[in-house]
Amino acid sequence: MVILMINRLKHILHNNINYLYVLFFIGIFILHLFFNFSNDDINYFNTILNKMSLGKYIVMRYNTWTSRIIIESVLIVVSRYIYLWRLVDSLVIVLLVYSINKLCFKKFNLWNVSFVMLLFLIYPLIDLTGAGFASCTINYLWSLSFMLFSFLPYRSILYKEKTNKKIYFFSVLALMYVCNQEQCVCIIFIISLIMFVFNIKNKLDYRYSLVSLIISVISIIFILTCPGNVARSIIEVKMWYPDYVNANLLDKIYLAIISSTSILISNGIVLWILSLILFLVIRCYKVKFIDTFMAFVLLIVCTILSGVRLVSLLFGINFKIFDYSTSIGHIFKFSFSNILVLCLCL
Repeated sequence: MVILMINRLKHILHNNINYLYVLFFIGIFILHLFFNFSNDDINYFNTILNKMSLGKYIVMRYNTWTSRIIIESVLIVVSRYIYLWRLVDSLVIVLLVYSINKLCFKKFNLWNVSFVMLLFLIYPLIDLTGAGFASCTINYLWSLSFMLFSFLPYRSILYKEKTNKKIYFFSVLALMYVCNQEQCVCIIFIISLIMFVFNIKNKLDYRYSLVSLIISVISIIFILTCPGNVARSIIEVKMWYPDYVNANLLDKIYLAIISSTSILISNGIVLWILSLILFLVIRCYKVKFIDTFMAFVLLIVCTILSGVRLVSLLFGINFKIFDYSTSIGHIFKFSFSNILVLCLCL
């Protein structure tokens, strides 16, 4: 009986993937019922409209703290109603999974969709409590989801699929939200520029990429000229990293590399798993010898790294390769992280 029910459910889901998204949404929403606002500025945002109008607040924040006026406007509204956040955040997560599936697979099927859903569930949502669930999700998770959704028209253009015009409308709305976030707008600018050139070269419809490019450029100019970003930068640097003002361009590049790779190096097992998967995938396809060789080199390096890291943890040995100095003036210091960066470039 149980087997028949499972087979029946699989048949239903195979023929209508939307049911699977509904089940996923219900599961995510139930999970959100156990989440509460915590460790963030939610109490501050919740009382803003009791003190001043939304317009006055946005002007004040623009002049003194941030250019994320669209994102913070949403945050102010959502922070007043926790169940609204639970509902919308669950929907945004479903949109994220949907967008990843559309971008990564040409055709939908039960296994592809389920695989991406499981990948998301592996991610520890507790990681989004650094500034609190509401602040982190609305600033970063929502931006990621809307950014990937805004790329969907490119799929339609490349595959020459017929797309509902509403998708373009909502994609533009998503662009206006996500381009208010600094990291995402840089990604969108680069992707839009590449797609614009690619579409013109291949005589494809370039109008959406042009619109995306214009929105991203305007947003970047808005971010760079925002007086609040300048004021906040001065305050944050003085509080957290006073020596940063003495850094030149090479120092900053070094700091960016060392801070980004140090977490990966310290968690060598993660890199090893990823490098192993990469090597196996490349071996499954007919590729050039140089591609296989580079993937093999990366796998060997990550295997050695994981082994050394494991030894250091088991026996409490402090190896020099795990010394991640971020002091100004060490830009030419050749550390193990530089080797890792070279391997990743391969």
